[in-house]
Amino acid sequence: MADWLHNEWMTGTLVALAATALLACATSAIRFLKWRSRIAARLLTEATVIDTAKGPVEVADLGQGPVVLILHGTPGGYDQILSLVKATGLPEEGIRVVVPSRPGYLRTPLASGATPAQQAALFDAMLPRLGIDKAFVLGVSGGGPSALQFAMLFPTRCEGLILEEAVTQQIVERPIRWPAFLVDYLIYFFRYRVTVALKSQGVDDPVVLKVAREAGESVSLFGRRKAGQINDLAHFANMPPLPLHTIACRTLILHGTLDKEVPIAHAELAYEQIANSRLVRIEGADHSMPGRHYKQLNALIRQFVMDS
Repeated sequence: MADWLHNEWMTGTLVALAATALLACATSAIRFLKWRSRIAARLLTEATVIDTAKGPVEVADLGQGPVVLILHGTPGGYDQILSLVKATGLPEEGIRVVVPSRPGYLRTPLASGATPAQQAALFDAMLPRLGIDKAFVLGVSGGGPSALQFAMLFPTRCEGLILEEAVTQQIVERPIRWPAFLVDYLIYFFRYRVTVALKSQGVDDPVVLKVAREAGESVSLFGRRKAGQINDLAHFANMPPLPLHTIACRTLILHGTLDKEVPIAHAELAYEQIANSRLVRIEGADHSMPGRHYKQLNALIRQFVMDS
């Protein structure tokens, strides 16, 4: 009798544990799917798709004043930059920020421009559709090659060039090969880890914490960014030396001294070859520089734009 009771108790306990685990998994899955749906809905409201002679391009446009065309990194999308500039207040400083999704990301098809030169031509065709004749171009990380091409190919359109931790020469990186849905779940599961780590380091700036919290979301819905990432990294790995010496416009180069993702040698190459350039080394900054050092960067960008 005692053995029977013990077996019944064990069976009931195991069933209860299994039911609890299944309920927890189901609850987590529902929350994850709602999280993805919320991001997908927001992406449709914060940017529009416009047609150009070079193909359709998704773009967000905010603020008033001199125009800064900001080209996002790899992987990314317009939301990567939009969340950053909104959190740090750059459009509130008398600057109009225009942020497209580069081809292969979100709603800009890869057919609109696979190469950095083709992407520059796409943005040249896009600006007049927004009523813009000239703009400063700012390339962040993997947006660097397209920004460089814009300055080289369309000098009358480009008022100035800003390179922020930007790729300027050949670089080899492995693309994310995991299934897109798994990438999304891992981002969701670890979404608070960065902010917890920052707080443990004594970081209490709400802007820095907000940027860190939203950074993962700008890689989520990875299936809508995967083509762009693969395309970018293929071009970067085979990128020939660029004729940077042909860039005549004023150029501001911003790079962290501890950047391991895009080594500071990329900034130094641009500084050596672009005659009218200034290099500002951000001491102690790594590839999280745009968020961690936003006050210094915004001040430098604003001064550069307003002094032109």
